[in-house]
Amino acid sequence: YRLKPPPVRLTSYFLFISAGGALGGFLVAIVAPAIFSDYRELQLGLWLLTYLAGVLAFRHRSRELVLGAGVGLLLLAVALPWLRTQLDDSEGFVAELTWLFKDRALYVTAGVLVLIGCVFDLRRRTILAEFTPRMGGFIMALCVAVGAVFVVHWNARDSVKVLSATRNFYGTLKVFDYYPNDEEDHYHLLLHGATTHGIQFVKPEKSVLATTYYSESSGVGLAINHLPEGPRRLGLVGLGTGTLAVYGRKDDYLRIYEINPAVEELARSQFKYLEYCQAKLDVVMGDARLMMERELAAKQDQKFDLLALDAFSSDAIPVHLLTKEAFEIYLRQIKPDGVIAIHISNRYLNLQPVVEKLAANFGLHVVSVPDDNEPEWWIYATTWMLVTRNKAFLENDRIRDKAETTEAVSQNSPLWTDDFASLYSIMK
Repeated sequence: YRLKPPPVRLTSYFLFISAGGALGGFLVAIVAPAIFSDYRELQLGLWLLTYLAGVLAFRHRSRELVLGAGVGLLLLAVALPWLRTQLDDSEGFVAELTWLFKDRALYVTAGVLVLIGCVFDLRRRTILAEFTPRMGGFIMALCVAVGAVFVVHWNARDSVKVLSATRNFYGTLKVFDYYPNDEEDHYHLLLHGATTHGIQFVKPEKSVLATTYYSESSGVGLAINHLPEGPRRLGLVGLGTGTLAVYGRKDDYLRIYEINPAVEELARSQFKYLEYCQAKLDVVMGDARLMMERELAAKQDQKFDLLALDAFSSDAIPVHLLTKEAFEIYLRQIKPDGVIAIHISNRYLNLQPVVEKLAANFGLHVVSVPDDNEPEWWIYATTWMLVTRNKAFLENDRIRDKAETTEAVSQNSPLWTDDFASLYSIMK
């Protein structure tokens, strides 16, 4: 309560809050990507926060601030195992609590002893009634501990060799080199944040395999392999490592839209899919929807046989790529009997109703193609949806055998537009 501003200072109070938010956004979006190749601002922020808490505790002689920090740490020690249980599906709360105190017992015990020594009056066996420098010492000790953890984490080396680490406005990208001494299993992996965006074997014979989300049994793999014979025009939204380029045959044309320049640089320097592609290939830099709009305005219709949408980073989705207005653009960029393949694999959002509603709005046929079979470790389970005017294409034996019949679209399922899109309605 001592930190609460008087009414006469409320204007400056809220002004500083707004300025702090703007400054934080500037530091995270502009400054941090220019300085760090990984996410470091969270750790630095926590470190500075503990220091500032100590300064405030001494300046205002705030007993409550010290006690709040102590209680918060004790709650964290109990809540951390529970969170790990929820996120990792491990053996349970008791097992995780046991893990914490088994492997971190020294640190937890030391923290509790420091807390007791700083805030308790041991002679009276009670919490100190008034603020003393000893109480403020607890937060300063906490600051030193957080700083030590940060330094250790900063200097920690990945167990796998990192070939490249970059960061820009769109996030962090790392390329890992796995099993360099194993000729058969030596491969490179592209990690965007915490999500794999493709792998490629180094051995030439295996470097042309369709890996991860793009195997021949996946929805997009089946769709490409069952396009009509002859030269094909393929479009791809989202480059990644360029894995889909393995499907490009001589006389085919592959056009890839990618918004992140760092992704193209890594796809060409650390991976060979684009180099080995037999088709004519162009990489168009920029937002895919805007680039397609400009092409249409310039009378450069691409007439794709298949357009694959795979620009969804981790479980986040660019909503503007799944709206009615976006589909109007896609349908003008594909042939009358062309196919749109949409990668909807997601842990938290069920995108199937969104695609079904879009298909119903345009009178298109749609199927969902889940591929839970993982015959090899380098093939991932996926779900793709295929949308087309050509019903006969979806009745191909291979596609029909793997496709799931989509349910009737609920009238309550909203049609996403540029003016309205509801993520809450599709949460799992």
